[in-house]
Amino acid sequence: MFTFAGRMKKTVILFLFSLLLTFVVGCTPSHYRLSFEEIDDMADYYPAQANVFLERTDSNDNKGYYKLLACKIRYQILGVYILRRDSDIEDAIQIFTKENNEPMLARALYYKGAMTFNTTHDTTQTLQILKQACRYSSIMRQKEKLDLYDLMCRITHDNSYTVKLEDEARQSHNISHRAWATLYRAVNNQDRQLAEEAFDIAYSISENKDSTLGPMYNYYFQKLIEQGNTPDSVIMDYINLADNYGGINYKTSVDLYRFLWRYGKTQKGEKFLNAYKPEIDELSNYMYLGSYEHLIPFYFVYLHLGDTTTADNIVKLIHQSEPVIERQGNANKEQKVKLMYEGGYSSYRYAQAKNWILVASIIVLAILLTMTYLSVSRIRKAQSTIAALHHSLHQLKDVENATLAERCEQLNHDIITQVRKLKRRDKDIELYKTQIGELTDISQGLVYYSQAVQNKNISQIGKQGILQLLASYRMIDEKYSKRLACYDLNPSHCLFCILYHMGKTDEEVMQIMQYSMANIRVRKSRIKSDCEVDSFEAVISREA
Repeated sequence: MFTFAGRMKKTVILFLFSLLLTFVVGCTPSHYRLSFEEIDDMADYYPAQANVFLERTDSNDNKGYYKLLACKIRYQILGVYILRRDSDIEDAIQIFTKENNEPMLARALYYKGAMTFNTTHDTTQTLQILKQACRYSSIMRQKEKLDLYDLMCRITHDNSYTVKLEDEARQSHNISHRAWATLYRAVNNQDRQLAEEAFDIAYSISENKDSTLGPMYNYYFQKLIEQGNTPDSVIMDYINLADNYGGINYKTSVDLYRFLWRYGKTQKGEKFLNAYKPEIDELSNYMYLGSYEHLIPFYFVYLHLGDTTTADNIVKLIHQSEPVIERQGNANKEQKVKLMYEGGYSSYRYAQAKNWILVASIIVLAILLTMTYLSVSRIRKAQSTIAALHHSLHQLKDVENATLAERCEQLNHDIITQVRKLKRRDKDIELYKTQIGELTDISQGLVYYSQAVQNKNISQIGKQGILQLLASYRMIDEKYSKRLACYDLNPSHCLFCILYHMGKTDEEVMQIMQYSMANIRVRKSRIKSDCEVDSFEAVISREA
């Protein structure tokens, strides 16, 4: 016959197993599928993840939508038009035309125009395609409608499109696009005061404003260089602002280097030479064999040799092949996209399962609390019984009747038995308290983990909060938690590695932990040294 404590232990084990099974089923990706609409929404921000889910779908379910998503994801990652026979975008346009599906046809035309412009720089052909898309703009998705008007503003320099872009941005409460619309109108009108108003609008963005301000300053100083009627000192101020907000790509801005060279800012120009030093040190006869990035080192060399004619010819070749709108997830950042996929995909799976995890945790905690309450009630009842038995025994001490002596002996035996049971229940209560404490820590850790996934500030949770978050993460990703344990890092460094393992960027980590960029570099270097690995990426990667 099972004891009460034994039954309680089996019940606790059963419910803990149910909780673990719920978590595993919720997070297992092998049989998980998304609809085309869900993949479409995911591709706006996580194209690499969306591509994984798209490969799991059956293209025959909706051939037109499948081909459109394939083109959209390729454009989000590469930003170029893959020219080939029977391309996906052409097939999608034909399918939507036959089906008379105007909303999808408008989107397909937009992506065809955007990729064509970014690949061929043919504004005439691009405008023919985009104007067809504009005819259906009223029924387009909000994001693509904003992107369509944004691209038309860049190509046409027509204020009518800046007005449309600003109106749509106001309706959708999109501060970034509203700032861009104002900047386009300022460039068209050559109005520097209006440009400052555009920057003020961008400053009002509450989160991640650098991703808007940096490109805006970069775009504006390039337009000022093209216009040729702005003092160099003013242009230099905007270059410094673009550099401060991370808007300059020193691997592609050859026009900026030309200006810095003419302006005499050779120290700033050294950033370009440092970015291309490996290529410059190993120059060979491949000038016309590679992409535009292979040409830039040659421009630097000929400029420093004093051969400005050849340098200018190379700039022309660069302008003929460089992408107009560089994508953030392009091919030369494959490792970064991979890390972003892993972190983003884990976050996505966790978001699908967290509600089940929280419900199961609450149920288990409620059961444990109920069982603890029942145990305490039984112990109090036993104590009352013992007190009554002691009182009866005291009354029977002076009685010499043999029957009463036997009853006293039986009562004494019962008392000893109850005391033993009481001691066992005390141990059970301590065990339950320990389990409740562990589950409470895991529950609170899940709250902090959810805040980190949403890029919220968790810098004030303290050492106890970090330990709770690490305890909860062991349930989410046990394999990586064991790897971190092998490195013997302190809790703060473990949390730092987990954030990057989740796919967070430097800017997001700065926002979550309130670190400075210098602090992040020091921590990466210290972790790499403590773990005795070649790079910090080796610590945060998913590979064992």
